[in-house]
Amino acid sequence: MSVSLRAVNQRDKGELPLSIGTSLAIESACGLGEEFYTEHPVINEVDEVWVNLRTLFRNLYGSIERNVRDSLLPEDLMAGLLDDIRTMEATITRKTHGRVQLVFYICDFSDFEQQFPNAYYKELKTEKQKIEQSIENQTLRLLVEDSPPMDLRQFQTRIEGDGKRILMLTHYPVDLLWKKDFAELRLLESHTGKIKSQVDWHTKLTGGKDLTRIPFNRLTIQVFGDGNTLFASMPQKLKQELIDLSIQYKWTPLTTEEKVRYGLGRIYDPRVKTFYTSLL
Repeated sequence: MSVSLRAVNQRDKGELPLSIGTSLAIESACGLGEEFYTEHPVINEVDEVWVNLRTLFRNLYGSIERNVRDSLLPEDLMAGLLDDIRTMEATITRKTHGRVQLVFYICDFSDFEQQFPNAYYKELKTEKQKIEQSIENQTLRLLVEDSPPMDLRQFQTRIEGDGKRILMLTHYPVDLLWKKDFAELRLLESHTGKIKSQVDWHTKLTGGKDLTRIPFNRLTIQVFGDGNTLFASMPQKLKQELIDLSIQYKWTPLTTEEKVRYGLGRIYDPRVKTFYTSLL
């Protein structure tokens, strides 16, 4: 057995035989294990679980010892992903008697700048970041080309939903923007196992724990940034203007786009008003 494959097979796993971050999420959704056990798990309240393959890769890669990551091969990482995928499918099928379906998806972001032409974009700055991004893309390309028997959907940036009630396992906050394509969308977090409805999505913005009045939408993800994935934060002046508006007009995380537009319309500086509106 190669050093690469041995490292993948010996990765850190949870109570389920899954990469640790993924295991904790699925344990939480299914109410399994000592930490998450419940007789009424959230998996019984949804129709589907949507899993971002980039998140599945991140959890796999992060569960492998750092000192061997430079030797990892895409084909061995793909084997680890397939192992996690099959275990997830078996666990959810068993827990829900086949009622809840797993949907795997991947975005290539080929139209990202077209979707968000005025955003400030995150850039890969270090050689390590560039290498990790390259091996992620190679591994996922192999997986998609292999076409394993699973419900796999490919998108550019915008996700097209199917009107179902879903849990979404993703570390890309941008995926949450397309909630209108679903009857209900709740975020399932890796590692913490937390399940977040829209009222909690402000925590996915940069500095989100303090943004308790800020709704999560196209405007706010671009102004505040999304942590460490796609969007960089804009200047503090632009962020503070929105925070002041949220206080003045009593916004909440559930404030509608119409009410946000109303507040933007009351901004004195026409340049700032026009810029914010362009982001929506």
